[in-house]
Amino acid sequence: MLPSSTGVLVVGAGPVGLSAAVLLQRFGIPLVVVDRLAERSGHPKARGVRMRAMELFRQWGLEGALRTRELPVESNRFIYCETVGGVEFARSPVLGDVDWATPAGNCRIAQNVLEETIECHLAAQDVHVHRGVEVLHLVQDTDGVVATLRDAAGVGAEVRADYVIAADGVASGVREGLGIALEVLGPSAYATSIYWRADLRLLTGDRPCIAFMATAGESGFVAVGAADEADRWITIMPSTATRPDRPTLDEAVAAVRAAVGRDDLEPEIISAAVFRVGVGVAQTFQAGRVLLVGDAAHALPYTGGFGINTGVADVHNLIWKLDLVRRGVAPEQLLESYTTERRAVALSNAAWSRSNGHRFQNIWAAARDRDSHRLDAELRAQLQHVEPTGQDLGFRYPGGESPTTYRPVAEPGARAPHAWITSGGVRRSVLDLFDRDFSLIVGADGRGWEDAAAAVTARTGCPIRCYRVGTDDLEPVDGELEKNYQLGPNRVVLVRPDGHVAWRGDGASDQEGLAAAVDVALAGGHL
Repeated sequence: MLPSSTGVLVVGAGPVGLSAAVLLQRFGIPLVVVDRLAERSGHPKARGVRMRAMELFRQWGLEGALRTRELPVESNRFIYCETVGGVEFARSPVLGDVDWATPAGNCRIAQNVLEETIECHLAAQDVHVHRGVEVLHLVQDTDGVVATLRDAAGVGAEVRADYVIAADGVASGVREGLGIALEVLGPSAYATSIYWRADLRLLTGDRPCIAFMATAGESGFVAVGAADEADRWITIMPSTATRPDRPTLDEAVAAVRAAVGRDDLEPEIISAAVFRVGVGVAQTFQAGRVLLVGDAAHALPYTGGFGINTGVADVHNLIWKLDLVRRGVAPEQLLESYTTERRAVALSNAAWSRSNGHRFQNIWAAARDRDSHRLDAELRAQLQHVEPTGQDLGFRYPGGESPTTYRPVAEPGARAPHAWITSGGVRRSVLDLFDRDFSLIVGADGRGWEDAAAAVTARTGCPIRCYRVGTDDLEPVDGELEKNYQLGPNRVVLVRPDGHVAWRGDGASDQEGLAAAVDVALAGGHL
């Protein structure tokens, strides 16, 4: 039974909508999640979680469950071959060590497994998805949004929410209903995806990879990637400009056999789907009390693995703002900064993903022409794809291109960098401190900042937790904290709940300076 009212209605139960639900529950905001599908999709549309999203899943208590079902770390490379079982002619560079940059590296995991894991986590918190429920239309007023819904049996209902978060995908009905246009960044295409089962251990047992890029296709690579560590695989055919028909069973079997290079292979076809591969970013991510996240806000190419990851960062940027606005701590203006900050990141990730797609075309052409010199050059350039530390961790607000090379410095707007510390006698990343409140990181001699933070909290209602170096709350393990945060004895760094630096201060305790910085942050501004 759907309640008649709630704090936030989440439309869509893919990875991004489910992540929004996790954060809403963590902030204690009443929520309802609906999804038009009667059952969770078992088709693995994507197969990877990048570092920043894994940092968040780690913070939310999900990393352990995800790691038990991930593919080997060595799988983070592409293998180029005639067929999976045929001649291998190249490999992309191996992923380098990123432990210095993050406490949580990439996780190669299928999207359907990711969704199942998050949904089980939510169920343990007594948050459940209402499936088979379609949103017909939304009507806003000054106090909230009334959503008219219909279930699979045709039964209608109305739910009143303070806000609506639309996570309903590339073809978002909510976005369309709001009349929000997409800025189209490139031509649309269509990809055919085949999900199947077969034992390929004799061919692939010692060759883990993101995908075998087989030259079996006539117009581009046919990608064959593992969906688990056992016997499930996904085959993605070259994109086409016009929408193809979904392959029949015989066509799917023939396509799999051609890519693997085994005419005697008997794959069990689990499912097949055709996906629209568009590149576009919504003109705005907000219309009043309705906010777009994930694919509803930005359609990114799959050549880069930033679709899910950009969406998870969307909700991480949004929910703390929503909480403060709902509680009257911050003005509605704070929510406007959601579009300002996240749209720029989406545009950057879209451009980066498109460049990866162009590189695949260049690699294909070099392989077809047997041009080893050009192939080597393109593969060296592909290191930016398999190890995008700058793109993943280097984005900063209010916007702009992410750097190619990541530099871990706690500058305003940047993601606060990782460093190992002990807090309460437990070894952890300093990132673990940046959760639901503002955090003030204070140098060893910075006394009086605790009182300043308490006074600003009392005045604004905005919670600020103070951590001073050298106390039991914040003891550096090595010199990385002081280096990355440029923490002189009296330096302070204010970090937002989403882990981005809001302000840097220096000198004696400055209640007025801290209060001004918090006021700017609550208004959606930057210093």
